[in-house]
Amino acid sequence: MMGPATTGVPNLTAVEVAVLRRAVGGLAEKEIATELGLCRQSVGRHLRRIRNKAGITTLQSRRPLVLLARRLGLEPT
Repeated sequence: MMGPATTGVPNLTAVEVAVLRRAVGGLAEKEIATELGLCRQSVGRHLRRIRNKAGITTLQSRRPLVLLARRLGLEPT
């Protein structure tokens, strides 16, 4: 789902926001999983969903995720 068409901001779940904040804070998937009480595979799925919702096609760089977090006004944790 996308937010209003004028903003292009994706609607993220609370867990996706928590994963995104930690990812842009530099944590690895395993570290994010430990902090949130998830398995590493779940963290990977959440990151894929975030990328899909935001239209991010690159998987190798976290830079687009950082830009997304800034656009959403999220601070890294």
